[in-house]
Parts: sequence; structure tokens; C-alpha cells
Amino acid sequence: TAIEDGKTKGDEVSFKVTREFNNNKFVTKYSGKVSADSIKGKIEFERNGETQSREWEAKREKAK
Repeated sequence: TAIEDGKTKGDEVSFKVTREFNNNKFVTKYSGKVSADSIKGKIEFERNGETQSREWEAKREKAK
């Protein structure tokens, strides 16, 4: 899925992702803070007209 509106400022990152399902578009906004080998942050999205959020984390995979 393509990343849109990607931004960085110091150790902070933000971007959004648009997905389509049954001809409906869903936008998810990601924001987070980079530290060592991970990014931790928040995901925001709309469901039933209400903005909801969740925590997320991405980790760099170690080379084998």
C-alpha cells in the first residue's frame, strides 16, 4: 500500500495510507517516534463517523 503525505521532523514521523474495500476508501493516519531499531506511535482512523486510535509499533528485523 502506498504511503501518502510522509513527513519527518527530528525523530518524529507521520504519514497516511488510503485503502479501498467494496468501493469505499479508508484513510489511516500514522504518527510515531523513531528510537534505535523501532518506531512507536499512534494510528487514527474513522469508524462509524467517530475518530478512533490505537497504538502501533514497527521493529527493524535483525539480519540473519
